Amino acid sequence: MIEKSKEKIARKASGKVKAKVSQPKAMSQEKTPAKEKSFKIPVKKLIIFLAIIVVGFLVYQNKDLLIVATVNNKPISRQSFNQQIESQYGQQVLETMINEELIKQAAKDQKIVISQEKIDEEMAEIEKGLPEGMNLDQALQMQGMSRENLEEQMRLQLAIEEILAPKIQITDEELKQYIEENKDYFSATQEAQIKEEAQEGLRQQKLNQNFQSWLQELTEKAKINRWLKF
Repeated sequence: MIEKSKEKIARKASGKVKAKVSQPKAMSQEKTPAKEKSFKIPVKKLIIFLAIIVVGFLVYQNKDLLIVATVNNKPISRQSFNQQIESQYGQQVLETMINEELIKQAAKDQKIVISQEKIDEEMAEIEKGLPEGMNLDQALQMQGMSRENLEEQMRLQLAIEEILAPKIQITDEELKQYIEENKDYFSATQEAQIKEEAQEGLRQQKLNQNFQSWLQELTEKAKINRWLKF
């Protein structure tokens, strides 16, 4: 009886041990998928995260588009800067841009094209007249301009001269009077050179006079809509 009861107890213990051993295997099989899920980042969240990084980088690289300066870490925004410039100089800048567009259209209508060679010649002449030790880039920097700005202005000026040149006529009497009135301002000393300098000065004077009336005529004929109010 004692031996039988021992056998029963041994069988029960053996069954319990087997059951206990088998439980971790079942638990291990259930937890494995959970571990795999924990390493997966949702695609939507990943895209948003990368987008935030890219936007932040672009904002840093182009911060001058949003902020023009800081004073003791307090920013001055591009918007407030633009509003200040617009309120003070907006009208003048807008009218200048309108006039430039009118001139470009007039030159195009008359098939006037200013070659780069002509521009380069004019640039070289300007550089010759600069003080010793100063080049054109330095002079332009002092004026807050670039070579591209100067070339654009020069192209417009040369186009104006070609358009208005046929209207310019200088008589001998006008030239003589001009020389008499400006004799203290000529850089030339020889009579022929003085006459040549006076001819150019009088031509420029007449160009300016004709330009104003010509531009006024263009403005009156053009259809111009000004959307900005100052």
